[in-house]
Amino acid sequence: MPRPYLVLGATGGLGSAVLRRLEAEGEGARVLVRDADAFKELHPESRSEVVEGDLKSKPDIDRAVDGARAVFHCVAPDYFNWGDLIGHTRRLLEAAEEEQERVDVVFPSNVWVFGASEAGTSVKEDAPHEPPTCKGTIQANIERCLREAKGRGECRIAVVRFPDLYGPGLECLAAERVFRRAATGKAVQWPGPLDVPRELVLVDDAADAMLIVARSERAWGEAWHVPGPAAITPRELVTMAFEEAGHAPHMEEMGALAHRAKGFMSTDWKQEHELLYLYQRPMQLDGTRFRRAFGRLPATPYREGVKRTMAWWKERLDAK
Repeated sequence: MPRPYLVLGATGGLGSAVLRRLEAEGEGARVLVRDADAFKELHPESRSEVVEGDLKSKPDIDRAVDGARAVFHCVAPDYFNWGDLIGHTRRLLEAAEEEQERVDVVFPSNVWVFGASEAGTSVKEDAPHEPPTCKGTIQANIERCLREAKGRGECRIAVVRFPDLYGPGLECLAAERVFRRAATGKAVQWPGPLDVPRELVLVDDAADAMLIVARSERAWGEAWHVPGPAAITPRELVTMAFEEAGHAPHMEEMGALAHRAKGFMSTDWKQEHELLYLYQRPMQLDGTRFRRAFGRLPATPYREGVKRTMAWWKERLDAK
C-alpha cells in the first residue's frame, strides 16, 4: 500500500485545498489536527486518516510523520503566534530526519521574504532575502531551516513561493475586504492604489503547484516561484467580484494613515499594516523556471477564480 501524504494545516485555506486535491485524485492522505471533531465538521466527506495532536509536541509530530512519504507544511498561525512556525518546522524536520524511509517536505512560502521590488520587474528565485517586516523575517528563517535540512541530507525539501492567495475557503482580512463586502453590496476600501497592477494565485492552483512539486524528482532542494495568471489591478479584481455578486461596483482607496489607525483597534489590521508596502508597490514573481521544469503553470483565469470564490462566500453567508 502506498505511503500517505501528510497535510499539516488541513483546516486552513491552503491545507484544505491540498487535501481536497489529494482525495480527488485518489491519493492516500493523513492529517495532523488539534481537534478531530472540528476537522470532520469542515471536511465531512474526507476519507483521510486523522491523527489528533499538536505541532508543539514532538511525539505528536512523530506519530503523524511515521510512514508518510511527504509532508505539505501548510500551517498558518495567527499574527501573534507566527513565530511558532519556526519551532513547528524544526520539530517537523527532526521527525522527518529520524524516519528510516525518506520523508520529503514541501513548504509554501511567499513574497514576504523579499524587500520592496522595482515597479514592473519580476522577482526570480535567487533574489536576496531582505525582509523589511517581522513576519517576513520569520518566513526567511523558516526557509533557512529548510536549507540547513537540505545540507544535512536526511530528508528532501522544496519551497514553493506564491504572491497573495485568494479563493474558496480562505478567510482573512484581504478576502473579507473584497469578497464578503462585494457579496453584500458594501463598499470596498483598498489599502493602496487601485490601479497599480499586482497578481494573485487561486488557492486551488497553489495546491496544484505543490502537488506537481511533490511528485517530481526535479523539484527537491530548490525554491520555485508560482505567479498569478497575469497582472491585474485591484480595480479590475474588485469590479469582477461585484459583477459576480450582482451588485454595482463601489470602491475607494484607503490612505496609509487611516489604515494605521485601524491597526490600533484590530490585530488583523495591524498585521496587514506591516505588509502595506506590498499594496503600495506590489511584487510580481517570475514563473519561467517552474514552467520550464514542469511544463505548465497552474493558472486559472481571474474571472473563473473570482466566480468560484464569490459562489463560496455567498453559500457561506446564506448559511448563517
